[in-house]
Amino acid sequence: MIYLLLSYVIGQIFYHHLYTACFLFLTLTCSMVFKKYPIPFYILIVFVSILGYNVESYMLKEYNSQQHPQINSPSPISIKMNIDFNSLPLIKNNQYTANITSNHNHFILSSYNLKRMYRPNASFILNYSCTVEGKIKPSSIKGAPAYFTIKTLQTAQCFKRKPNLMNRIEYYKNIATERIMNSNIHGKRTIIALITGQTQFLDHNYREIIRSLGISHLYAISGTHVGIFTFLLNNLLKRMPIPRFIVKLTLLIILPVFLIFTGYSPSAERAVFMTMLGLVFSKWLHIASLHLLLVTYLLLSFFEPQLHYHIGFQFSFTICFLLIFLQKCYIHLSFIKVLFITSFLSTIGTLAISYHHLNEFQWLGLITNVFFIPLYCTLILPFAFWTVLFSVMAPKLLFLFEAPFYILFHLEQCLIFIFNPMTAIHFFIPHAGEVGYFIFVVFMFILMLLCKYNRYFLALSMMFVLIYMSSIFMTHHVNRMTVIDVGQGDSILFESQNGKKLMIDTGGKNERLKAFNSTYNISEKRILPLFKKRGIRTIDYLVLTHDHQDHIGELKHLVDAIKIKQIIINPNKFDKEKLKTIIQLSNERDIKVQSYLNQHQIQLGEFTFKFYNTDIQNSDDTNEHSIVTLASFNNIDTLLMGDATELNEKQLLSKYSLPTIELLKVGHHGSKTSSSENFLRTIHPKVALISSGQNNIYHLPHPEIIKRLNSLDIKTYNTSKNSHISIIFQDNHYFITNEK
Repeated sequence: MIYLLLSYVIGQIFYHHLYTACFLFLTLTCSMVFKKYPIPFYILIVFVSILGYNVESYMLKEYNSQQHPQINSPSPISIKMNIDFNSLPLIKNNQYTANITSNHNHFILSSYNLKRMYRPNASFILNYSCTVEGKIKPSSIKGAPAYFTIKTLQTAQCFKRKPNLMNRIEYYKNIATERIMNSNIHGKRTIIALITGQTQFLDHNYREIIRSLGISHLYAISGTHVGIFTFLLNNLLKRMPIPRFIVKLTLLIILPVFLIFTGYSPSAERAVFMTMLGLVFSKWLHIASLHLLLVTYLLLSFFEPQLHYHIGFQFSFTICFLLIFLQKCYIHLSFIKVLFITSFLSTIGTLAISYHHLNEFQWLGLITNVFFIPLYCTLILPFAFWTVLFSVMAPKLLFLFEAPFYILFHLEQCLIFIFNPMTAIHFFIPHAGEVGYFIFVVFMFILMLLCKYNRYFLALSMMFVLIYMSSIFMTHHVNRMTVIDVGQGDSILFESQNGKKLMIDTGGKNERLKAFNSTYNISEKRILPLFKKRGIRTIDYLVLTHDHQDHIGELKHLVDAIKIKQIIINPNKFDKEKLKTIIQLSNERDIKVQSYLNQHQIQLGEFTFKFYNTDIQNSDDTNEHSIVTLASFNNIDTLLMGDATELNEKQLLSKYSLPTIELLKVGHHGSKTSSSENFLRTIHPKVALISSGQNNIYHLPHPEIIKRLNSLDIKTYNTSKNSHISIIFQDNHYFITNEK
């Protein structure tokens, strides 16, 4: 039975990871040969694998075809939808968000127009649906809900509905959330996140800390939460004078309710269905845990094929599989040893997933889990369950939990204070495609074999050697320029074949947009994932063209994550406070700061960089003090204009003799203040590169500039449409590609 289940899973993996599936199928076949299975069984295994592949292919295509037509639309248009709220609206950083459902599709409702947004309470959400108009924007994370952005929501747009069972369960979740948020309990946002799965209530910085510490899995509703909930409920029911089968029946009824209450997280679905299958079949069959896990996987993947793209789904099933498969290695050991070994097995078992999704090895969890798991599993989570129960049934008694949580969360803060300095140590894993994924799977298999034979120290040593070697040999140095998609801002990266890097600007939130979505970290979401993917830990030169936030705003985040050796600025017109911040950062991180006027040229492998002084004297417009850069590679010249205006362009043409320009990084995001017709006709580049944000409030690039570029037969690339734009230089040629 187990071989049939595994072969079906391998067939599904074939659809996503060919090399890995071949390796797993070969391993499965070798195991069958060792156990001397008959020939017909091999034929059956092949047939089941093919079945798994075809079912996966069909189900994913079917799922995609059923999605709302606007989700994958390249240019969103305004549409009307009837929506049901699944959660209480949350207002954070001037943004209104809520989880909603429309026609069985899940969305995240979003709005920045707070004055025109009604904020319904739990009772209103239970009894009303609303008709709203807005635009759908797909999530950048595959499998995650799309965003539905609206401008207004008033009670007049809502109408009565008849609540179903699921609505009533969500009502109690919302009631609990309301009452806990209105209480004086210390760490109330954390309690809500832990029990209801609504992590959006957590402070952004706190979420970053727990992710860096490797303990974010404690906040995802998972087997740990289901296990503690089942344990508490089972022990409570066993103390009542009711038959055992009534206890089981009660658990079978309440567990799906718990799943709805916690928001259907993939890891919770896995744990709930495994527990329910065990309760149903335990009387008749002695089913192994591995069988239960695989049957649960097949059921979930059949009915919810999109979960295969969910990182939580992948982590949950992989870790659970390994812990069950290798349980004989640790089940007889002491509690502390079990904590460390299970943490270690979870880490090595998910190396390939971390490589594929994060391009980073999260090593710190090996240590922190030994301390945080006992704290959460024995104290914080049980108390949190009782808090939610009291919030629904006896809200006036919530004050009883104030003192315990005050002590517990202060203890947690002490642990965070101890371990937080260690989060500065990063291990990036460069991307090497499917071959890299395959290599990590093979090494995972070897490491698990070592653990099976209790060779933990050797496995630990090999794991760190693997990470170190992958950072060296999987890093592919090429001569490349990348216009990084940082939204409405600028950031350009040059990489040379000798491993040196020069970066022009960091991107950042524009001054006018700082009040909106202020926790959105461009470095974390856009720049650092690219750096991790390419194994970039050091920037040799960082050129800050001028002091606008959309060009320098991410500096602080970058210096926290990577090493920057030298910063080049134009000191003639730089905001004093911003310059003071840069100097302070440079002193703290041993970064050299100097004027571009003192740099005649920079040699970066085969790249040569020259800086042009086109300052408009006495101008108060910071854009007119932008550093203009010429990047030359053999006979290919690239001109990068920063936010230079038409006046700078005139000065550039009159003051310098420019070479033939092949590539132009268009000034000021394609604004009308730059890229004059005379300038474009004079330099006449073959390719224009524009950095702008999707649906930005400035409506850039300006249609007139696009029309001008097209009339001159200049091929245009825009980050808002093409995402990261990479230009690879080879000899006297270059190739332009798009990269997500």
